[in-house]
Amino acid sequence: KDAAEMEARLEAMASARQQASMGVTGEGVPMCGAGGSYGQPNQLDIDQAYILELELKGLLAMLKGQPAEAERWLQKASAVEDNASYSYGPPEVVKPSYELYGEWLLEQDRPEDALRQFERALERGPLRVRALRGKLGAARALGKEDMAGAVQQALDEIRAKSEAQQMGQRS
Repeated sequence: KDAAEMEARLEAMASARQQASMGVTGEGVPMCGAGGSYGQPNQLDIDQAYILELELKGLLAMLKGQPAEAERWLQKASAVEDNASYSYGPPEVVKPSYELYGEWLLEQDRPEDALRQFERALERGPLRVRALRGKLGAARALGKEDMAGAVQQALDEIRAKSEAQQMGQRS
């Protein structure tokens, strides 16, 4: 039942994304119309929606117990994310495809492949905690203690800075 509902929602997402893409110019900006373009999706919005759609298809395949299909969708999400224009600040996609794919690869006991995905995630979002945690898990699974130590140190520094900032705000 959950899988059927998810498939229906995915179809609706795909339809809405395709319709939105018709309102974007070749340069990726919303077409001007009588109502103006404020609030209209641009190419980055459409790409991010597509990435989410592909990630959800991967999760659906996981739910159905189809690991090869899950990997196919997660690889495609990562490829689309590779080619999407980069926006500064926190990622709009809640969980970047590299992280989702990396976590899945760790679950499949493929730490070397997972490590590559977490490193890709860190190229786009340096010091992103979720990607660092994934890299730490992959490094430990591979027995790369020097790498694991360096990643753990980075995580400890991030935690210490966060705690110091929180203490400063309470004063």
